[in-house]
Amino acid sequence: MVELDGTTLQRKALGIADLVARVVPSESVLRTHRSGDTTGTRRNFETHVHLAAPLKEWYEALNDVDPGRVVWKWPEEPLPGKRRERYDSELFDAWTDRLLTL
Repeated sequence: MVELDGTTLQRKALGIADLVARVVPSESVLRTHRSGDTTGTRRNFETHVHLAAPLKEWYEALNDVDPGRVVWKWPEEPLPGKRRERYDSELFDAWTDRLLTL
């Protein structure tokens, strides 16, 4: 297992995604989709519903320290601008510092 810290980024063993497209449907929409899907058991459904809010906070924190890295709906056109380097340890530190305040 790779330990996640600033040196991991410096060694380029692990990096932050260049762009995250994160769609978080409401709980009622998720439940409607679940009830209409007869193809699977969705045995982890409640866990995923429970994780929706913390994951949203996680990605909001990343977008706070690097605006534009997270999009909340799939873009119609290519996104303008350049993102910070995926192995930027200062970005990682700012992101994790932001998470500690949540």
